[in-house]
Amino acid sequence: MQLFDRIHRWDGKDDGYGLMPYLYWRARHAQRYSLNDLAKHDFLYEAVCEYTHQDYFKFFQAWGISVSAQAREAMGYSTPVN
Repeated sequence: MQLFDRIHRWDGKDDGYGLMPYLYWRARHAQRYSLNDLAKHDFLYEAVCEYTHQDYFKFFQAWGISVSAQAREAMGYSTPVN
């Protein structure tokens, strides 16, 4: 629940709970399926970063959620979250 309370949409509005419909939409339109835990973590990480236009790596790291180097590189354009 902490993630949804703290998250802001890409345009700065408080809308963390809007992430759920976005995740659903992304999953329905996924080109590939996540076959292992790391791929699932990457999917969530990338979706959160795309939704917010910020890098949530430190948040995932603090919660012990591993993210691949490829996902980090792909989301490198995002602004780090303080």
